[in-house]
Amino acid sequence: FNRIQECARRQGYLFDNTLSLNSFEKGISKKVMYQELVDKNPMFVSYFPTYKAFFRQGLSNPDSPFFINEGDTYLSFDETIDLIHRAGGKAFLAHIFEYDAFRKNHYIDEVKDKLDGMECFHPSIPMRESVKLFHYCEENELYVSGGSDFHKPERHIPMGVHLDETLLCSSRFDWIPESLRNLL
Repeated sequence: FNRIQECARRQGYLFDNTLSLNSFEKGISKKVMYQELVDKNPMFVSYFPTYKAFFRQGLSNPDSPFFINEGDTYLSFDETIDLIHRAGGKAFLAHIFEYDAFRKNHYIDEVKDKLDGMECFHPSIPMRESVKLFHYCEENELYVSGGSDFHKPERHIPMGVHLDETLLCSSRFDWIPESLRNLL
């Protein structure tokens, strides 16, 4: 909350300095500050038309003046991968097309050798790009996954994604047990 206020202050945006949070929920401080900046600064919405845009292109983008480095509150990339592997899991990079800086700066090439796979099929990824990611995974011997991003019915994103059968037969999906793949 304070970090976002400091970023806004440095850029000359107006907001209520006495603004406080009425509840403690995941992400609520970011949403409250976004709405405050929209309400008090009409031009703000031209840069960040939605909260999602503010989060993705502002708060999560190292090239943005609103970037908030929350790295000190999370495990490092390597620690996270190690923990996943020690727990017997597979480490996948999820919905990379939601983070422009990640793609544009070629971070994928830097981390691919530590990953087991990448999420290639997701509502935020155009199908043409999904196929490119799929081929990238084939070339780099990474597994492929897909997600519907189905969190709750109100999101209007249907559960399940239709994939061409030839893609599902690829060895890139071998990490999924045969019994589950037969259900698809």
